[in-house]
Amino acid sequence: VAADDPVSDVDNVAYALTFYARSHGAWLRDKAVAALRQNVTLFVAEWGTAYATGSGDPDEDATDTWIAFLDDYRLSHINWRLSNV
Repeated sequence: VAADDPVSDVDNVAYALTFYARSHGAWLRDKAVAALRQNVTLFVAEWGTAYATGSGDPDEDATDTWIAFLDDYRLSHINWRLSNV
């Protein structure tokens, strides 16, 4: 977790998280929670509904889990790719 070794020589730092619902699961959410527990600012700078490669059908259940996580932790985010392949 990057927050374990924080940038300390500047005052205004935010950490970024990227996820793709089919590729990234609870293990990445756990890392995000670990960072948030250290009171860092976390912004989800990119996310998608399929695999990180951009291929595959969207995973609606995994996407719903991620959206709930973003809502629960009040994280701002930008969606990179919605897919209805």
